Amino acid sequence: MANYVPLSLQPIFFNGRPQVGAKIYVYNAGGNTPRECYSDGVSGALHAWPLLSDSNACIPAFWVGDGDIKIVITTADNQVIRSVDNIPIVSSASGGGGGGETPPATDIPAGFIMPAHMDGPVTGWVRCNGKSIGKAGSGATERANADCYDLFVKLWLEDANLSVTAGRGASADADWNAGKMLSLPDYRGRALVGLDDMGSTAANRLSGATYLAGNATTLGATGGAPTVTLSLGQMPVHAHTGTASASGEHTHTNTVSSAGNHNHANANTNTTGEHSHGVTDPGHSHSENRFTANTGLYAAGAFGALGSGSNSLTNTTSSSTGVTINNNGSHFHSVSMDDAGNHSHTVTIANSTTHTHTVTIANSGSGEAHNNMQPFVLLTYYIKL
Repeated sequence: MANYVPLSLQPIFFNGRPQVGAKIYVYNAGGNTPRECYSDGVSGALHAWPLLSDSNACIPAFWVGDGDIKIVITTADNQVIRSVDNIPIVSSASGGGGGGETPPATDIPAGFIMPAHMDGPVTGWVRCNGKSIGKAGSGATERANADCYDLFVKLWLEDANLSVTAGRGASADADWNAGKMLSLPDYRGRALVGLDDMGSTAANRLSGATYLAGNATTLGATGGAPTVTLSLGQMPVHAHTGTASASGEHTHTNTVSSAGNHNHANANTNTTGEHSHGVTDPGHSHSENRFTANTGLYAAGAFGALGSGSNSLTNTTSSSTGVTINNNGSHFHSVSMDDAGNHSHTVTIANSTTHTHTVTIANSGSGEAHNNMQPFVLLTYYIKL
């Protein structure tokens, strides 16, 4: 029978700070011979050596055989915190306080979970890795040994979701005796969350969770996902920008109406360069009287003869054929028109048939799943045998 060591469950401090992962070396008194330390008083399950303080910086509960001991406690990086020799261990045979009976207030029952910043096996504990436990010869993958019995029974009764090879039988004892294997809780890559009721009324803090197995009040239920792709209904209200493009080339017609009857004055025609206009003169004739002079001297008068000689009067007609003046080549005239007072015109622009415009709205975002993980640290969860 092993003897309970009273130093168990005591906190360890160094320079005022709690020491998680501190090392507890247990030797035979007066020397440096390691002493075997047990995780309980009856099963004979050994602790790893040296012992390590737990996540609360406390020495784990441990038992030793008869004989005084020496304890050396160091930090995780081997700085000595305290060394005590000749610690008395009272044998259970002498009626002292140790013995095989485990003090109820300090014993750790099967099924308790301990997180540790380590990965290897620990005496008296198995890892919550989804492997199996069972009796010796069962073929269990995490541990096959008689010291698994208490945990086997505890888990068989508490969590019906844990599988039993070849199916569950009539009882935990029946399955144990049949050499069946029971799967351990699988905490790999999972965060731990308390049951929503936990012996009380439901807190309804997990009502929106998605479960892979069980529900908010089921021991061992699992759920959650490392990544999430948002659905349309989960997206926040937002706006899109867009561009409207023309639906082919098109035109609009317009009508200009007059603002009442009116004139414009001062129309001036200006020449553009030197030029002339053609004039056609029709043929016409002129008559005149002419004297035919003979010999002699005549005096002026109404054909009265002056002087000597002779003369005669002749009526003569002359004519022209008319003259045509042509324009001097092609030309044009500019017209300047002044408005007749201030006025306005009305312009009506009509649609050029019914038409539409195309609006293109660009997508935003990728639709990819986003990381759903909180900041975390990885360690190992152990469960007590």
